[in-house]
Amino acid sequence: ENQYSEHNFDINDPIGKLLIAEKIKRNLEKLVLSSFIEYVKSTEIVRKSDIPKLSGDEIDEIVIEILKEIQAGFVTRGHRLDLNKVMDFIINVLGYEILFSSESRKDSSERIVLASVDFGKKQLVIDKKVREDSRFGFILAHELGHICLHNKLAISQDSYESFDDHKFNFGLGGTKFTNDRQWIEWQANRFATSFLMPPSIFESVCRGVFQQFGRRIYEPLYVDDNRSSQDDFHKIIKELARLFRTTSTSVIYTMGRYNLINDNSSMKHIS
Repeated sequence: ENQYSEHNFDINDPIGKLLIAEKIKRNLEKLVLSSFIEYVKSTEIVRKSDIPKLSGDEIDEIVIEILKEIQAGFVTRGHRLDLNKVMDFIINVLGYEILFSSESRKDSSERIVLASVDFGKKQLVIDKKVREDSRFGFILAHELGHICLHNKLAISQDSYESFDDHKFNFGLGGTKFTNDRQWIEWQANRFATSFLMPPSIFESVCRGVFQQFGRRIYEPLYVDDNRSSQDDFHKIIKELARLFRTTSTSVIYTMGRYNLINDNSSMKHIS
């Protein structure tokens, strides 16, 4: 009571009670986030079988609290996300070193590795070529997702690369996963899409882009095999990807989550 009286909150007034409750909520959120950050900074690991089975909504909640810590204005007012602030958070708060490598790397299956995290050394290594690439925002957010969600997993890079992923789908739901790699990658992808396109601003930006391309009514984006329909679809997706500094695939996936695509196309890459 004394603590909040100092801030001129009248605990007997209904508005004062609401202000006190809101302040307590904010303090609890800060406490939870600081505890989560300390958890991430710890290098202690657990068994491979302990992969967290987080739902999309649970990941979204984690993302929002982290975004508030990095750049609150991005979540509340839609200010452009500053990727330098994201890197500062990874380095100065989570304690990871970020290295930009000029060497082309491939995994054991000859797949190109654009970025990877070494939890033991607390290093994030990113291919230097993607630093100015349109994919950089998504790649950075994806790896931050691994750091935040999977830093306790005792999985070596060789073991990870051996996981079967030929059935992996960007938009799969948790009930459809058949192996650990699919769980890990889906979670990091969900983290990245929510991080770059938080629900609080995604709809307003979509409305603006739809209007920009002559769509007066905000309704699901219709796409079929007609050339003009295809062209409109790709222009809108490309513009959203540019604004959110992410990939076209992640934009399509996010729009699908919010039922903003009416897909009547036979082209598999759209769905």
